[in-house]
Amino acid sequence: MTIVVHEIDPRADVIMVLKNQATEFAVWKTQQAAHADESSNTADGPQSTADLATNPVATEDDTTDSVEEDEVHYRVSSHHLMLASPWFERALTRKGWTESTRDKTDGLYYISAEDWDAEAFLVLMNILHLRSAKIPRTVTLDMLAKIGVIVDYYECAAVIEIWVERWLPKVKEEVTVPGVYCRDLILWIWVSWVFELPAQFKEATQVAIRESDETIRTLELPIPTMISSMIDNNRSTAMEFIINQLHALLDTYRNVDYMCDRRLTRGSDSQTAAQCASMLSGALTRNLHHFGLLSPRPEVPFVGQSYYSLVEKIMGVDTPKWARIIEYDSYMDSSVCDVHHCALGEAISRIGWNSKIDGNVQGLEWEVLH
Repeated sequence: MTIVVHEIDPRADVIMVLKNQATEFAVWKTQQAAHADESSNTADGPQSTADLATNPVATEDDTTDSVEEDEVHYRVSSHHLMLASPWFERALTRKGWTESTRDKTDGLYYISAEDWDAEAFLVLMNILHLRSAKIPRTVTLDMLAKIGVIVDYYECAAVIEIWVERWLPKVKEEVTVPGVYCRDLILWIWVSWVFELPAQFKEATQVAIRESDETIRTLELPIPTMISSMIDNNRSTAMEFIINQLHALLDTYRNVDYMCDRRLTRGSDSQTAAQCASMLSGALTRNLHHFGLLSPRPEVPFVGQSYYSLVEKIMGVDTPKWARIIEYDSYMDSSVCDVHHCALGEAISRIGWNSKIDGNVQGLEWEVLH
C-alpha cells in the first residue's frame, strides 16, 4: 500500500485518511445504459462510503483477504476543522465516536473519508487552514463541482464563498451554462445550488426543464430530490398541457356544433362550417398521428421527447388551404372562389406560445427553494 502525505499544518493533531479515491466523477452514460442502471438499482443499495466517517465504532467484518488500497493522509488541525465545519465539530467532540478518540500510539485523531477526489479535498483543506499560497487561482467546472460535493457533505460551503467568487468568472468564461441537456448542464445545476448562485441556477434549471428528454439525471451528485423532482414535474406538466390542449382542439373540430370563425364573422352557411371542421380535424388528426401524439397518447415521463422539441413540432404545422366555389363560368371555364381563411397553424401556435409563458418552464428560483 502506498501512502501519500500532505502536511497542511506542521502542528497537526488530526490525520484525515482518504481511502478509495474517486477515479470517476459525474459520469454521463448513454441513455440506454443510464436506464439499465436505474432498473437494476434496488431500494437497499450500498451505504454511501462518505457516511462511514460519521458512524460510531463498528465491528470488524470477517473479510481477511481484501487487497490493500493506496491512501492519502492529510495532516490537519482540529481547531481549524471545527471552526469551519459543524460536521467536524460533531465528529471530534461526541463521545463514543471513532473520530473523537485519540489514537493511543501517537495521540492523534484519525478521521476516515472515502470516495472524494484527492485534489479537491486538498484544495478544501488548504482553504480551511488559510494557506492561500497553496490555493489555485482558477479551477475548472469539474473541479468546482467536486469541491462542492465535499463542502456540502462537511457543511462548510459558506467558508469558501470568497474563493468561489474568485473562481467563477473564469469558469463561466470557459463553460457557460449550456443551452442543451448534457453533463455540463447538470454540473451547473449542482454548482449553482451548493454555492448559492441564483441567476445560474434559474438559467440551468430552465434549460433542463425545456431540453431534457427523460427523467433528469443527477449523475450521483447530491442534488436534492426536491430539485430534480420539480424539474421533472414542471417539464411533464408543460408537455401534458400541450398534448391535452391539442386533443381538446381536435374534440372542438369534431363537435357537430362547431362554428368556424368565418361563419361567425361573414355569415357563411352551415355547410361551409362543416367543411371547415372536416378540413381542420383531418389535418390535425394527421399531424397528431405523425408526431406520435394521437393514440396512444404519450405518458409521463415522455422519454425521448423534450418540451422544446414538442413545441417546435407543433409550431411547424401548416394550415390546409381550400376555397368554396361561388360562381362558375362554363364558357370561360373559370370560377369565382371564396378562399377560406380558418387557420389551424394559428390555433396551434397559440397553444405553443401559451405554454412558453407558463411558469412551469421558466426555471426554478434558488431563493424560494433554499
